[in-house]
Amino acid sequence: MQVERYHPSSAKADNSILSVDISQGGTVACGIDHGVVDVLELSNKQTIRTLPPPNWVEDQSDYGCNSVIFANGSQHVLYCNDDRRIFKYDLRQQNPLCSSFDYNKEEINQIAVNCTESHLAACDDAGFIVVIDLRNGAVYMDKCCHDSICSCVQFLPNQPFKLISAGMDCKLNYYDIDSEENPTVLQTININDISPSESNHATMVNPPFIHHLDVAWNSNRIACATNDSNIYVFETDYEEDELVHTQCLSGHSLCANQSHFTRWQSTNYLVSAGNDGKLMLWDLLSDGSDENEDEECEYPAPVVIDHKCKVNWIASSDAPSQIIMVSDLSPSITLYSNIGCPS
Repeated sequence: MQVERYHPSSAKADNSILSVDISQGGTVACGIDHGVVDVLELSNKQTIRTLPPPNWVEDQSDYGCNSVIFANGSQHVLYCNDDRRIFKYDLRQQNPLCSSFDYNKEEINQIAVNCTESHLAACDDAGFIVVIDLRNGAVYMDKCCHDSICSCVQFLPNQPFKLISAGMDCKLNYYDIDSEENPTVLQTININDISPSESNHATMVNPPFIHHLDVAWNSNRIACATNDSNIYVFETDYEEDELVHTQCLSGHSLCANQSHFTRWQSTNYLVSAGNDGKLMLWDLLSDGSDENEDEECEYPAPVVIDHKCKVNWIASSDAPSQIIMVSDLSPSITLYSNIGCPS
């Protein structure tokens, strides 16, 4: 395994990188804890663009960039947040800021753009999800969806109006927002209701607050990283329009705070991270087809990487090779390549 470090030029010694994403062309965006976004090239590790939010004053920003994404892998169109504000940038332009939105009630934790780039969803500390129609900049949905902090939100791949969210109320919600007047909650799953026998840790001691979720980019899998140190895996049953719990992955010794399906051509791999400073690469190739339907399928033991630091965000790419990029409490990002697969 090879390990490299990238240092965004705007990150000082006391900064940390809160979020990171990689475009299909190998451009990296880093959201820093003072609100600035740095854009780097994988090929030479150099910062090619620095994007401070409008009216930003160095050393006076109390909010960081919690979420940064290249729209559907685009190398040029970038979305990010600063506190309650969302910005859209086109990196091809000399003045890259295209538009901004300020609709959320509290600080935004994650933003997501659907597969057609017609709508953007943002979840916040007040438990609200705001969906913006990017074609006209108007609010499409503004709804309190969680009883506590809504930590994460994602659109399902190739389903522009199917949305999932999760939060510190231990709930995973599944929505159909096709109707602007009446967005529908199709299903609510309380992780506390999943059999405790599937967990290695008592949920009364470590409630399964959901810190992060991810969806596989070309399959029906969803993974939630929770406070009880587990990764809960679900599959979307599109015929019944519901999420079905299929597996509980246990390996972290402390809170699991990240789950990420690799953006590799072989999409079987899930990366998890925890407050124990460990990265775990899981091979989910097995779909349980050879198992009894009433039994959970067994996956190979994960590859464990000792990152030695609490992870903030995970991104991945298969260009030019299969890589995993990690941001943490330090002012740099770490790139892992040539990682051995689970066996």
